Amino acid sequence: MKALNEEIVTQKYRSRELYSAARRLSRESSFSEDQTAVDELEALRQKTDDLAKSSTQQLSVLEQTQPLVELFWQTRDNLLVFFDQFEKEIEVESLQPADDLGQVKLLQDTIQVHFHLIAWTIYELSQAHGT
Repeated sequence: MKALNEEIVTQKYRSRELYSAARRLSRESSFSEDQTAVDELEALRQKTDDLAKSSTQQLSVLEQTQPLVELFWQTRDNLLVFFDQFEKEIEVESLQPADDLGQVKLLQDTIQVHFHLIAWTIYELSQAHGT
């Protein structure tokens, strides 16, 4: 995006040079009497300025969001690793069927511990990234 913004700024300066040359030429010839051409030149200059301003604003927004995007992907990767490990643990535990009330209670407690572990992991990730 920076390269595109630099190209737009470069084109803006080229446009200004052409605009100045056209204005100078119009003053030196009968072209200055044609108000339509002068208005078109002014409209072109205004569009060029607006485009350069918009490009600069968009670049600023992108630069501000880049750290958040990096944080998002880093957090996502951390959560994927965590959930992959968590899924393996759950698979091992789910292979053991509960035959009596004591085993059902044990599985419920284990699930509760897992929920707390998930909540704690998300909390730690948010604290590590200052959110």
